[in-house]
Amino acid sequence: VESRGEVFSFEPHPEIFKKLKHNISKSKNCTLHNVALSKTIGESVLFIPKDFAKNEGVASLEAQENSECLKIRTQTLDDVFK
Repeated sequence: VESRGEVFSFEPHPEIFKKLKHNISKSKNCTLHNVALSKTIGESVLFIPKDFAKNEGVASLEAQENSECLKIRTQTLDDVFK
């Protein structure tokens, strides 16, 4: 993104959010949101499977067997940009 553009990033997992925040700390045109985008504003459960440490992209809002559960905030895109 050039200097006139903006990047909006959404990451519900608190540890991944910290990494993302660190990685873009020198970027002036990035806005971070520690939420999951959803059709509703509120809370949801993020399911963290056992192999999460090997692939941090496998967490899901859909139920998965043998997963840890993490309560997260949800927000609608319309609410973010109102």
